[in-house]
Amino acid sequence: MNRHLNFKTNGEQETEAVGAGIAPLLKEGDIVCLGGDLGAGKTCFVRGVLSALQENGADKVKSPTYAILNIYNGNPNVYHYDFYRIDDVKDVYALGLDDYWGRGICMVEWPKNFCYSLPGRKIDVIIKRISELEREIRISWPDEQ
Repeated sequence: MNRHLNFKTNGEQETEAVGAGIAPLLKEGDIVCLGGDLGAGKTCFVRGVLSALQENGADKVKSPTYAILNIYNGNPNVYHYDFYRIDDVKDVYALGLDDYWGRGICMVEWPKNFCYSLPGRKIDVIIKRISELEREIRISWPDEQ
């Protein structure tokens, strides 16, 4: 069984606030799978999580679209992935991107289906664009066993 939280936001600051609000629920080894269309606010959500977890964390966050992985060192470390251009789990291993699974918190934009087969607790964050500023955010995570 999964737990769910639903939010409506109006602007980047509110989307960041939702990210900051769930940060205390995250733990070492979690994989946060961030879904949503281009420009929906996935990186903005990550910025909110980092602002809550690390001093000046929000200032560090940049979209990893071209880098594929950004590492934000802190306690815990946060590994920010963008799998937009990754189509096969074999590419994850070939590029060494799996080195960080189970360490720190992994935030994965464009998670693709193969992310769900990777080790670690999965938290799904789906961000839907309603208008230029308004978003619906649905967060799901497994009940603790």
